[in-house]
Amino acid sequence: MTEAHNPFLGEIAGGSLLQVELANVELSNLIAALGDKSYIGILNKTSGTIKEKLSAIAPAPEQYLWQQKEERSDRLNKVLEFASTVHLCAVLGLDFLTTITEVHPSLDGVQNKSISNETLSRLAETVLTPKEDKNQRRKKELAAQLADLGHS
Repeated sequence: MTEAHNPFLGEIAGGSLLQVELANVELSNLIAALGDKSYIGILNKTSGTIKEKLSAIAPAPEQYLWQQKEERSDRLNKVLEFASTVHLCAVLGLDFLTTITEVHPSLDGVQNKSISNETLSRLAETVLTPKEDKNQRRKKELAAQLADLGHS
């Protein structure tokens, strides 16, 4: 049996049952600390030799971290998209800096941006208001044009 280095245990893993259990416990603790329950099933679904169990457990933290990074990237892109739309609202006479800092102070400048659900929700509302204003203006313009046609 060839031995493989297990970075989660910090030692050489030759496939002992104790090492599998330690890896299971450590993975469970990491996942619980991060508040995600979707990976807990992995721990109970592994079967086969001890080496196969270790191989099944080892990729889980990397997969979880990759998913978290991807979700964070998606959220940041949404924040930046909303912020860009708010920036375009300057045409409507809105002060971008004031508007964006009312949503969340971290959104102005180059510092880390808040990507929480609350920030995304408030940005969506902020973007919706100018869109509603735009629609109201269009309706008023159309009504004025119809009135002009009626007077002609």
